[in-house]
Amino acid sequence: MIDLNNLPLASDLTTAELADFIGRLDAFSKQVDGIAKSYKDVAKAIIGGSGTISGNTYDVTVRTDVTWTINTDLLKSTYGEDWYFKHSKQGVRVVLSAKPAKASATA
Repeated sequence: MIDLNNLPLASDLTTAELADFIGRLDAFSKQVDGIAKSYKDVAKAIIGGSGTISGNTYDVTVRTDVTWTINTDLLKSTYGEDWYFKHSKQGVRVVLSAKPAKASATA
């Protein structure tokens, strides 16, 4: 287990220690990211397309956005560089954010 409250300063470590801390923190981060993703997936399923669930400390909000991406391979091969920014395709993005609830932010 990594105690995030008692990490040494990176500048105080030897290169070997720095490499080991980076490796351990990276592994820890990937594990936590995996767990967080599974929690977020459940929240997205509960909330649906848009909405918020609230806890004692955090509000979790899901919203759906539309993003635009450009099909660069098709545009470049068909029309060349001049047409690159004139053609794009639409995509949907779902965003989940967590931030301190208003009640706990003022407490």
